[in-house]
Amino acid sequence: MALRNVRFTVFHKGSPVVITLKPGQRIDIQEYCRTDEGYDSSRERYAYSECGQFLYCEFDSAASDCDGPLYRSSESVCEPWADDSRNEYGGFNNWERVSYSQHDVFAEQMGY
Repeated sequence: MALRNVRFTVFHKGSPVVITLKPGQRIDIQEYCRTDEGYDSSRERYAYSECGQFLYCEFDSAASDCDGPLYRSSESVCEPWADDSRNEYGGFNNWERVSYSQHDVFAEQMGY
């Protein structure tokens, strides 16, 4: 039996975007912008497992403003729904966060 593609919805720039992946496929969504105090950048990587059982998300961000550099990263996983027609956007899956880290450079230097 052929493995199914998976459809899921993410929010990009405030709007829902439906993504379809084949088993073993991945997609990267990157964004960078200058701000009045520095910059803000992010990367989301979505990957659908070869076996078609799990959907993975890695998120990394880096930003800098008057409070200094801030780095965040997380990893999440979910099981794709068998029925991807649960709503008009193709389904909002229940993501389970596996890991999260944050590195606030100036706060750590000050002992916070």
